[in-house]
Amino acid sequence: MSLAPDLITDAAAALDYESYVQQPDGSLLTQGTAQDTILDMCRMLELQPGLRVLEIDTGGGYTSALLGRIVGERGSVVSLDVDSCLTERAGTKHAQGDVGNAAVHTADEYLG
Repeated sequence: MSLAPDLITDAAAALDYESYVQQPDGSLLTQGTAQDTILDMCRMLELQPGLRVLEIDTGGGYTSALLGRIVGERGSVVSLDVDSCLTERAGTKHAQGDVGNAAVHTADEYLG
């Protein structure tokens, strides 16, 4: 059973994409993925409320925030990245955006 695209669109509307992918000086994070691509990937995943999701490569944190909104309060997201600057930034963005079910950790995904 796939999640209706309207729910993904609603989750995206609740987040400020630009604040996740832009540096304070206005430059883009090199890890930023186009918002349309992220939304398309979420649709392909057939996400549902209540799921637990693992994201590899936190980047700016937008995708984990979006996933957190989609899976809702009963679900959870764990996002991993080797770059502590990115994970700290994403964690701060999640706290500011009230995305309490998305945990961000600095870890090397290759080590398990």
